[in-house]
This record gives sequence, structure tokens and C-alpha cells, in this order.
Amino acid sequence: MDRCRDFELQVLEYLYDLLDADQAEAVRLHLEQCAPCQTTLRKAKQQQQLLATAARLEFPAVQFEPPGVTQPTAHEPVLPFTPRVVEEKPVRRRIRFSWRVTLRIAASVLVLLIPAAFAWDYQSAQREVARINRAQAALQSHVDQLGNQQALLGLKRQEQLNEVHHAVRARQLKLIVSGPGDVQAGASNEYQIQTRDGNDHLVAATILSARVVDQRGQVLFKEEDLKSPEGNHRLTLPPTLPVKPGTQLSLEVVARAENGSRSELRDQLTLATPSYVTHLTTDKPMYNPGETVFFRSLTLERSTLKPAEEPLQLSYSITTPTREEKPLLQGQTTSLASRGGRPSETPQHNGQVIRGVGAGEWQLGSDIAGGEYVLTVREASNRFAPEERRFVVNNYPRPRLNKQLDFARKTYGPGDEVVASCRVLTNGGGPLAGRPVRATVSIDDQLYDAQGKVSTEPLRFKTDDQGKVLVRFKLPRHIERGQASLTVNFDDGGTPEPLVRTIPLVLDRLNVEFFPEGGDLVTGVPNRVYFQVETPLGKPADLKGRILDGETEVARIETLNDEKEPGVNQGQGMFTFTPKAGHQYTLAIESPPNIKTRPALPPIKEEGVVLHIPDPVTIPHQPIRVQLNNIGKERSLLVGAYCRGRLFDHRSVVAKANQSVNLQLNPDQNAGGVYRITVFEEQRSNGPRAALIPLAE
Repeated sequence: MDRCRDFELQVLEYLYDLLDADQAEAVRLHLEQCAPCQTTLRKAKQQQQLLATAARLEFPAVQFEPPGVTQPTAHEPVLPFTPRVVEEKPVRRRIRFSWRVTLRIAASVLVLLIPAAFAWDYQSAQREVARINRAQAALQSHVDQLGNQQALLGLKRQEQLNEVHHAVRARQLKLIVSGPGDVQAGASNEYQIQTRDGNDHLVAATILSARVVDQRGQVLFKEEDLKSPEGNHRLTLPPTLPVKPGTQLSLEVVARAENGSRSELRDQLTLATPSYVTHLTTDKPMYNPGETVFFRSLTLERSTLKPAEEPLQLSYSITTPTREEKPLLQGQTTSLASRGGRPSETPQHNGQVIRGVGAGEWQLGSDIAGGEYVLTVREASNRFAPEERRFVVNNYPRPRLNKQLDFARKTYGPGDEVVASCRVLTNGGGPLAGRPVRATVSIDDQLYDAQGKVSTEPLRFKTDDQGKVLVRFKLPRHIERGQASLTVNFDDGGTPEPLVRTIPLVLDRLNVEFFPEGGDLVTGVPNRVYFQVETPLGKPADLKGRILDGETEVARIETLNDEKEPGVNQGQGMFTFTPKAGHQYTLAIESPPNIKTRPALPPIKEEGVVLHIPDPVTIPHQPIRVQLNNIGKERSLLVGAYCRGRLFDHRSVVAKANQSVNLQLNPDQNAGGVYRITVFEEQRSNGPRAALIPLAE
């Protein structure tokens, strides 16, 4: 019955050949087997013929001719027909019509019948068209309902399929191992093992075995049955791992989830080539002609700071003040000999040779030129960078006093007050107390007094009971070239001994460099920025100024300085501000005065990672706290802590867009010093390992 009902809706489309080929074939097959539908088709064909007849515009079998026209008389009206008067007779008689009259009557009747027939056919056609429209609307509604049902069914099937796939992936187990790709011999190497399901969720699992094997299949390290209830496990390879240069290592891990699924991973590890650092020293910084220069070098493995275990081929050279380089000594660290042929003692401890130590001596001639000399040590295979040590050969008479002078600031400008901290000791080491001190200030070949005015009179001071004195004076407000020096004469009762120092003047230009804490300035979050100020000669300079957004102040900055501890004054400082996208920030320098330039800060990025370390200095057993602000998009990040070129700890984290993440890194308690924190973004690559793109450091 449903098929017959469908045919009733499709019969007209079938007659007019509007169906698709497959639909027309289905209707034809149904008609061969269904008698009622054949009757319906015949009726439809009759209606089709009737509509075709009603729609005809020409009738070739019918011809119309105008009737004969007679000429009217003067007293007769003009009529379409000539009237005839027939008198009724009581006797019926046969009426005869001529062929013209017959034709006129037939034409009149035909004219009356054709409009009536056409009107009937037109109304019938209208009813048929209306029925067809209703059938088409019903058909479209039915199609829409089927489409909606199919869409709902498809969505439901897709949801069911997704649930099945999710359930299948939930039973899968995959291993992710992250850590140093190069194994450091003699050091602890730590790896993080994560167990995740196919949906990338951490799942509890048991590490059945984790082992390190060499190229011969020999097991060098193994751990078994390690529980990982949270899906994270830290595997530490001990520093006693028996490896030698050239050893090829593989890390093999087998894990089993609680649902019984297993996963195995095997990855190649490389043995890192030892990296060394060398310290070179002399027995003192200044020599007189005829004295002997004793020198010594110590080479340590960079990551562990232990002496090098392999022999090193060292060579020493000396560079004179005239830039001429001369060889001094060469040999292995266990058998170095002096240039004169006398072998150097081989350093030992508990009967064992201490490698990595080199030593020698150089006899200065009595006629050697004075000036600065440079001692350099190198390794034949370039296993460490050349190390230098500078010393001075002094041809001047031996001074009676030990004099020191430090300026309170690294730089001064016109009009500033200069403070120089001086101390003088006798050769016996005692302070030169209560003795007069005279100072002269020379600027551009002109002498000035303590008020910054031109004067030939020296500045007069006196040492205290500790041999200290503060020399204070003002610089003139106008300085042309900036060649300035301070000469201080200390009087111990004999001939005064002068001490000359150049005054660090800055006139109208400074070199300022900005270093965002993580490497980039990123919009929308607080950014810590370090900066370095130097003179055109590359020496540290002091500075005060304002960070401007156009002409709007967003931060004030100042270099660190301390009058009591001049050693901390290195022309460095730090500030924090929140940059905005599309803005350009500049520095307006207030001190030293007369600086016209406005150094620009780095451009602002609209997305990236802002790295912040709240505690720049930590103590043993204190973790390093790390704060990350991820701006722009979701990222998979790897954060590592490095010291002396070795990875000590790392964390993996998925940071959502515009999210702040806090984590902790644990430094090695036996490896103190400066740690470098680097943030990498993990990106897919064609190889077995993810590509690590550094974002912040």
C-alpha cells in the first residue's frame, strides 16, 4: 500500500519524464505488478490528453468567413444580417435553407460552444494544477522529514561511533619518555616516564622494566615493577653507569596498565662527549724585571666539576705588549715539563695521579719591557675554550705605599658630584692615618676646584685612623670633550706618591640594552625586563629614567648603585610593566643629563610565553619556582633546568590559551651555581621524537 501511495504522488512526474532514472525504473517495475496503479495511470493519461487539447491555440479544421453584406438604402439601418419577414401560415411546410444560411447557423453555434468547452477545460486544468502543487508540497514535506530523520540518525550513529572509538582508545597504552638525549658519564641522568591512554590522558600503570643496554645487549642498568599510580614516574640513571667513550646505549621500557594493556618503547641514547672548563692563574698580578712568573691551570669536567679523567695535551703561550705571541710550554697534564727542561711535579692524591692539572714557570729577563702581558692555555683537540690570564710587568721603582681608589658610581655627567673612596696602607700593611692628602681634578686640560670652577689650587683632605679618605668634588656644568682624570697624592713624610684614575664621564650618549626575562615582550601580562647601560667605550654606566608609552610614563628605572659597595655598580637594573599590543615603548633618560637619544624597547608580541622566576636566588633543597603565562593559543610545553651545560630537571605541561601555569624544578644539591631555565614548545615532527622549539629562557 505504501508503494501505491508513493506512485500516486509520482504519477505525473512519471508521465512528464521528471523522475531520475532509478526512480522511473522502480515505478515501471511496480506498474507491471499492480493493476490498481495501472488504472490510475490510464486516468492520468486521459487527463494529460484533455489538458493538451485545452491548451491548443489553433483549429485548422475550422474556418470562419464573414457573411454577405448588402448595400443599405437611404431609409434602412445598417444591420449585420438582412432581416426577412415570414408570415405564419396555418399549414406547415418544409423550410429550406440555403447553404449560406446553414453555414452561418453552424458558425454561430460553434462560436457559442467553443468558449464554453474551453472554459470547462481551463477550470479542470486549474484544479489539476492545484492538485499537482499539493502533491509536490506533500512530497517535499516527506523528503524534508526523511532528511531530518537521516541527519538525526547520522548524528546519533556518529556519537555512537565516537563513544566506541573513545572506549577503544581508553584501553590503549602508550609510553612517553622525556629527558636528555645525551647521557653524561659520571653524572646522574634523569628521565620522566609518562603512561597515557589513547585519549592522551594520564593513567595508572606499572613499569614492568626499565633498563639500559649497550650495543652488545649487555644490561648496564635495570629497574623492575615500578608503580606509577598517577601516570608519572621519574627514572634516574646513576652516575656509576659503566660506560666508556664510544659506547652505544639504548633505553628500553615496558609498562602495563590496570586493564592489562601493555606498551613497549626502545630509544637510542648517545654518550655525551665530556665538556671541560679551565681556570688559569699566576702567583701574583704584577712583576718586576728579573722575577719568575709561576702559573698553574686546572681543567674540570663542566657538569660535575671533577678533574678530567683523560690526559689533556696542553700548550701555554705568552703575548707581549707589542702583540707578539711566543710559545712557553706544552705537554700532557700528567707529564708537563718547564721550558728549561726541569720536569714539573705530577700532582697526586692518595697515591693516584690527579689529572687535569698543568703548571709551569717563566723567568723574566732584567731588561724585559714593561706593560701588560697575556698568558694563554689551549688544548690540542680544542676540548675547552682558550683561557687567558693577564699580568703586568712594572719597570717603575717599588712604591712605598699601597693605594686604592674606587668611584662611588660607574659614570658621571656634567654638574654631578663625584665621590672617590680612597685607602692607603704602608708596605708593612698598616694604615697611613692622619696624613694630608692633595687631589687635583683635570678636565679637558683644565684644572678645577671642589665647586666645579676653574682653579689651580689643589683639593685638600686628610686620612682617618684607618687610612681612608673620601674625595668629593663637583664637575662643571659644561664639558666639551670629556677627558677627565683625578690625581690623589698621599704624603707619608717623604716624597708624595700620586695615584691617577680616569673619571668615568658620560656626556650625551649611552648604550642601553633591554633583556626581557623570558626573551620576548608579550602583551597583556606583567613582563620583567633587565637592562644594561654602558658608555661608548663599553664600560658600565649609571642611569635614571622613565619608560614611556608615547609621552605617558609606565615605569621608572634606575641602575643599581651603592656607595659603600662600589663593586655592585655594574650599570645594571630591572623593572616590570605590562605592555600593550601595537604600542612602542621608549626610555627617556633623566640622569646623566643632556642625553638626547631615546632608546627603544623590543617590539611587543601578541602571543608567546612569558617566563618569570619569583626567586632568583635559592638555597640547598629549595625548588626553583617557575611561573608561565601562555598567551595566544594552547601549547604543549617542556620546561628544563640546566646548569653547566647539563639538564638537571624538567617538567611537561599543557598550557591552555591565556592561562597561567605554576610549577617547580628541583636543582641538583651537589651542583650549585647559575641555572638556566628554558621553555620549549613540543611540536610534531617526521621523526620518532617531538621537535622542541625554544620559546623563553
